[in-house]
Amino acid sequence: KDHRQDQAELVRHLVQRGAHRFPHSHGRPFARHLAGVPALIAHWRQPPELITASLFHSAYSTEMFPWGLHPFRNRSTVRALIGTRAEQIVFLYCTVSQIKLYHSARTLASIPPSGLPITNCQTGERRVLPPKEAAKVLVLLSADIMEQDPFFDMYLAASLLRLAAPSP
Repeated sequence: KDHRQDQAELVRHLVQRGAHRFPHSHGRPFARHLAGVPALIAHWRQPPELITASLFHSAYSTEMFPWGLHPFRNRSTVRALIGTRAEQIVFLYCTVSQIKLYHSARTLASIPPSGLPITNCQTGERRVLPPKEAAKVLVLLSADIMEQDPFFDMYLAASLLRLAAPSP
């Protein structure tokens, strides 16, 4: 199947789950934002699993957007729709403290070789995310913010991308 056809089917699924009912930035329906984030990720030539994950980036709700389209107990359903690797990114994105990632983006020059310390916003659990996994989350968060411009801080989005860049 064509990737665009798959994405159109996934957007239909999200609309069926109610994505069109939630208002989002610029007064647009949430479904439109959900489709805009993967457009940025694809433009940046990111891996297919990150493009797919970006479409579902708030599927379970996030620290900043509490209206989930799937409860956490539906992870197997989402996994069947988008694949294991994409679902793992979605789950991580939906549970990581974005507020603490914003702080990291403003204070760190790069992801430490040992990984990026993160906090689960649902449980308070702290762990270190390996650099490649951390970079995916940072790129996704940056695209999420940039897609909503002018309502968010573009310096923050750029800082997230700088932090996601490989160390020299």
